[in-house]
Amino acid sequence: MLKGSYLKSVEIDYEILTAEPTSLTFTINKVTRGADGADATVAAVAKTASLSDATAKAVDEHKNVLTITTPFWIDNDEYVLVEIALEAGAGGNTADFLDAVANYTFRC
Repeated sequence: MLKGSYLKSVEIDYEILTAEPTSLTFTINKVTRGADGADATVAAVAKTASLSDATAKAVDEHKNVLTITTPFWIDNDEYVLVEIALEAGAGGNTADFLDAVANYTFRC
């Protein structure tokens, strides 16, 4: 029987290409599936980011590690979503989000 995965952090690799956005925020949500058709429950997860807010939105290539304040176990009735919200500046901007890597310990 599988015991799940202990999620510690998520690394996001991205580029801000043309102009600095007004804001750029990262949110981690833990979703627990509802039983027998019931709605899923969503809970925001406390985290810290390796980049400051100003550095994270600068025109450059970035690796931002979102470290979960209290790591947790997830199994097959839960999943995690990382939400990235970018508010473009007045002149607009271009960003490429390249990948996300979950850092975890798997236990079976």
